[in-house]
Amino acid sequence: MNNLRKRFLWWLVMVFCGLAVSAWGQERRREGQFQSVTGQVTAQGPAEAQPRPAAKGDPVYAQDRVVTATGAKAEIKLDDGSIITVQPSSRIQIVDSRTNSRHSSSLMVVVGWIQAIVDPETGSNLQVQTATAVAGVRGTEFTVAAAADCASRVGVTQGQVQVTGQNQELTLEPKQQVSVELQQKALAAQPYDPDQADWSGYLSARAAQMARNADKAAAEMDRELERRRQAAVQAQQGLAQQYQQVDKASTEAEAVKDKPDQYAEKREALKQALEQNYSQTQNLQRQDASLVSFDENLRQLIQDVKDHPEKYSAQTRKKIAALEATLKGRNVASVHEANVAALDSYTSKLEALVQKYELGRELQQREFFEKQQQQKDDWLEKRRQFEEQHRPH
Repeated sequence: MNNLRKRFLWWLVMVFCGLAVSAWGQERRREGQFQSVTGQVTAQGPAEAQPRPAAKGDPVYAQDRVVTATGAKAEIKLDDGSIITVQPSSRIQIVDSRTNSRHSSSLMVVVGWIQAIVDPETGSNLQVQTATAVAGVRGTEFTVAAAADCASRVGVTQGQVQVTGQNQELTLEPKQQVSVELQQKALAAQPYDPDQADWSGYLSARAAQMARNADKAAAEMDRELERRRQAAVQAQQGLAQQYQQVDKASTEAEAVKDKPDQYAEKREALKQALEQNYSQTQNLQRQDASLVSFDENLRQLIQDVKDHPEKYSAQTRKKIAALEATLKGRNVASVHEANVAALDSYTSKLEALVQKYELGRELQQREFFEKQQQQKDDWLEKRRQFEEQHRPH
């Protein structure tokens, strides 16, 4: 009778878990936690019909869109130890960390601004993306803003930040900043005073400039959107082709698993193929994030022209209306859905191979070192308890 009851209870648990997973479409990967919330802040996953109110202690998941209202603010501690402060009137998206080989945290600033503190002791390689730039950091304090016209600005308080934008790279030192705009020819560092910087003013100025030249701004954003759409399609094809090399390397390693010397060689070849494939997944993720950002900001501009026609000339309204029809034909939503599905499928396959061949250490994956540290902490705690119990009285 007991066995029958246990089986029934286990069946109930499995049914419940199955419903929970199917409700999200897939198991959600935790990426961090809200440390503090002030004002109206929401988070929303891809499968959620409505955003959920955020509160201190709530988890943050991969692909969550975090939105702060006017006057609101949220501090998020990512699982790699990075601290992110999402400022008022901002929209960010938490990136699935499985898309890079080290599982480093990453996020996308769609519009608004964030401040980040990265502790060098954690070994984090945080990356912050905007539509036009990627800021890669390790042990620093910096700020990133994304304007409504998809321009970006990065300012460094401490440490160094590697900024990539418009096919260029620039290393920012403390008290330096850089702006990245569409059609910009060269990246150039400028002086930066963290105490005097007006990030909200920068965003307001960019929005006002875009409103004055709405038709030109919209055309530039649309051209870049189409370029990113094509790049995302190519990246998805490249990912599929590259995975064939991973699959081949895995098959060859499996065939010689009983021959240590040959197995070590094939395992190394597999690791290299995995690293190349992770580069492809990261490239697809970045292209898709930029595509979504351009699409969202362009649609926001089109909607503003509809809601406030008095702000725009008749000629501008006509051009924007024509652009809206073109945008519908780009079918960005379908491309994005295909990208997300491809990323989930291939990252799941890659993770399975990493675990099977125990490559977490070689790939320097965060979870491997966290597990190693936890094992060390557990051993130290057991030793402390043993010494406490056997201490002479």
